[in-house]
Amino acid sequence: RQKEREGQERIYQYIQRCEDSVRFFLEETPGFAYDPAGKLSSQELYALYQAWCQQEKLPVKPRREVFLYVKKHASRYQLIHSTHIPVADGKRVRGFLGIRRTDGTYINGETPILKNTVFSV
Repeated sequence: RQKEREGQERIYQYIQRCEDSVRFFLEETPGFAYDPAGKLSSQELYALYQAWCQQEKLPVKPRREVFLYVKKHASRYQLIHSTHIPVADGKRVRGFLGIRRTDGTYINGETPILKNTVFSV
């Protein structure tokens, strides 16, 4: 009986993580840290989310759904949505202030990016 209850609990936890994967991702902070001086593009944040879902064996939610959640709950994580995140080539992109990469991999001098990550558009 105990093993059956433990199995049911694991199934329940997995279903809960699938349904609310963005919240779990933001709470576990894999590959990023909350930092008032930090900034992270939406593309980079979504790449981190995709990699985390893959590692956790969870289905990846669509980009739009992820960002609607993050924007809606930004104050909970002390984030600010911005359309002026600077990248190395002088352009500005959408992203979030108050969050930064922690793995130290960079591309084009300034913009962090995951190694071996394929971005879908």
